[in-house]
Amino acid sequence: HIKQKRKNEQKEENVKRSRRRAIESVYEYIRNNTDLDCFVTLTLAQERQDVDKLAAHLKEYLGKAVQRSGLKYVAVYEYHHDGKALHVHLLCNKSALQLRRAINYSTGKKLSHQDKHGHWHAIYNVSNWRYGYSTAIKCYGNRIAIAKYVTKYVTKSEKKIRGRWYMHSHNIARPAHQYYQVCYNDVIGRAVTAPPEAHLTIKYTTPEQIALHIDTERDLHCDQKYHLSYFYFLDRAPEGQLSSAAGDLDR
Repeated sequence: HIKQKRKNEQKEENVKRSRRRAIESVYEYIRNNTDLDCFVTLTLAQERQDVDKLAAHLKEYLGKAVQRSGLKYVAVYEYHHDGKALHVHLLCNKSALQLRRAINYSTGKKLSHQDKHGHWHAIYNVSNWRYGYSTAIKCYGNRIAIAKYVTKYVTKSEKKIRGRWYMHSHNIARPAHQYYQVCYNDVIGRAVTAPPEAHLTIKYTTPEQIALHIDTERDLHCDQKYHLSYFYFLDRAPEGQLSSAAGDLDR
């Protein structure tokens, strides 16, 4: 009984870790691909509970759109409120979509969406999604908010759907990671700025300087209005390695 309990706990931990990695990946993809500027939802007209059927139609539609129109996307499955019907959300490049204004066929009026700030935004349909229903809305606001909105669908998923937390096209830009080796003694008291895309500046200091209230700088601003507050390297690192930092990243 104890062994089984430990197995279950380990399984739950593995799922949490896998979900966390997926959320980080989706977040980075969205941050790195600013041309993903349209939020789309696709649903089947019939047999909406058939996961395999939706996946097959989705594969056909997305494959053609990538090859013919240069579609780029990050996609996440989501179950409907009944826990049975399924649809898919995509963040993609509007330039590759065939859109038309969505209309209320009872009144003939064009449909719009009002956000929480009271602003109205046009709703579109994807005209070449022939397998069911679709809605599309042009993205607005900053990339961080968009990334958080999309990753919430991964966050609330209890398990992978068809073995995946999310999907993406292979023509989107992948996050670039650069690593630096520095001699700690050479950079004490000096600000080191990463590449502009990182929006990050680090100030190296020592426990002694902190005790003397030296280099306690706030608000090292950058283009995206990120700043580092009380960001210190507290542990002296061996030569050629970068020490771990303690601090707050405020947005």
